[in-house]
Amino acid sequence: MISYYFSETLNYFKRGKLSTLIIIMTTSIAILLSSFSVMIVLLSNAFSEEVKGRVEMSLFIKDSLSVAGKDSIRNILNGDSSISEIKFLSKDEAEANFIKETGEDFKSVIESNPLPASFVLNFKPDYVNENNFELLVQKYKNIPGVDDILFDYGTVLQILRFIRSVRNFIYAGAFLMICLSIYLVYSNNKLQLNARKELYDTMKLVGANLFTIKFPLILYGILAGFISAVFCIIIYMAALNLIARLFEGFKITEGLIMFNLVILILGVSFGLIGSLLATRKINLKV
Repeated sequence: MISYYFSETLNYFKRGKLSTLIIIMTTSIAILLSSFSVMIVLLSNAFSEEVKGRVEMSLFIKDSLSVAGKDSIRNILNGDSSISEIKFLSKDEAEANFIKETGEDFKSVIESNPLPASFVLNFKPDYVNENNFELLVQKYKNIPGVDDILFDYGTVLQILRFIRSVRNFIYAGAFLMICLSIYLVYSNNKLQLNARKELYDTMKLVGANLFTIKFPLILYGILAGFISAVFCIIIYMAALNLIARLFEGFKITEGLIMFNLVILILGVSFGLIGSLLATRKINLKV
């Protein structure tokens, strides 16, 4: 019986060479786009986390604040679970940073240092979002001894929105290709069913069960998806090797190689879903 399943599946490939080629090409494109979207999403998430981790907020403190007052602010900040790092910047350090960044020494104009000391904060990525960041700002403004607050969240917010927009565009493209791939597998299997309707009716009359009729079609979809996945893996590995040759710092890691498994799962899944949809209405009625 196993030989029948495979021989019948092979007949599907032989009878529908052009349609099979179209299915494999479309499924390959869907796999590549879907795999690319998964990789882009993973990379964008990592980049988004890094950007969020680099958001800095400077809490400028009053010049008149005593050492005890500074320690009190530090203790409050140390107890804040949203903060990942706290740095204290003295007036002298603020002056040195200003001269380093601008190349100008304001002491030629004024004798005293007008720059305030500050606490520079970095945050855990989970707390950097549009909903709660303004609340954090307001909370720190209310700390006794804090004179003003400076932060660059606006620029970061624009970057995060751009990443989200690109990610949504990739999602939409991948979804369309996945639907097209599944539909083509479904359509081709329906054509195969209609072309061999008389044979299947005869099989039903002599007592064949549903599994005997359905399984070769399901196996056809799985194999078409598997072939597409193998084709995509070859392209993927060739692309990785090319990038490794062009960029010396690029390393082909175990994680990148393991991504082949994602490609294989996508291909088999597309073929299986399309086949199951095509055979779902088959019954033993003649």
